[in-house]
Amino acid sequence: QISTEFRSLTKDLRLWSTTLIGGSNVRKSINELKRTNHVIIGTPGRLIDMVKRNHLDLTEFSTLVLDEFDQMLDMGFLEDIQYLEKGLVNKSQTLLFSATLDKSQRKLVEEMTNNAVHIKAGVGTHLTKQIKQELLEVTKGIRRVDILQDLIQSNSDKKVLLFCETKRQVDDVHQVLRKSKIKVDHIHGDKSQRSREFALRKFKNGKVDVLVATDVMARGIDVDDIGLVINYQVPRTYECFVHMFGLTCRAGRSGLAVTLV
Repeated sequence: QISTEFRSLTKDLRLWSTTLIGGSNVRKSINELKRTNHVIIGTPGRLIDMVKRNHLDLTEFSTLVLDEFDQMLDMGFLEDIQYLEKGLVNKSQTLLFSATLDKSQRKLVEEMTNNAVHIKAGVGTHLTKQIKQELLEVTKGIRRVDILQDLIQSNSDKKVLLFCETKRQVDDVHQVLRKSKIKVDHIHGDKSQRSREFALRKFKNGKVDVLVATDVMARGIDVDDIGLVINYQVPRTYECFVHMFGLTCRAGRSGLAVTLV
């Protein structure tokens, strides 16, 4: 997504980028690194892999950008971030983008920056009135998946984004919905980059009606016409709740957001 935006913004400016992500062809990545690159966009693991193979020289770069900084630390990328930061010996600027910042992360921010300027683009603590919110109580003796199926079928005219807390839940719910003849696909961290992109493309183009995902994968979803967002269980944080439900009212549209409790 970031790579696509970069190409759009730099059209005809002769600025080049290479994207390094797990699951992509290693040989292709190596060949792209041989050309001039003004920007490298990547995930920590593949970036470090290319550094250790001597195909990427961190000393050539002066700016470090970490997107979704808080999530990266939650996912255990601290050592990878420190490795990359240490290799950028000619770094003159660090930019950290984060929806939230835990107190435990502030020390690391101070270590990576010098007299940093803190900019708030928005507080992200409220939901627009265009989103209709509902809670569905799962009472004893009723299966959660049965409620889920009824909810999706009663909103068959809407594009549905369904969030589960774990990768296993995503797989299980996906299987149940498939057996119900619902056009569905799923994405999570154990799926290859190619399969995730394919699933997102089908969802965006309307070839599947329902996309099941973990909340981490939700950060990369850029679809404007989602009519219904479902939380399979209550999100862990309020910020996560706002972010997920905000995906259903893009571009001035209204939407429905439902949480199973």
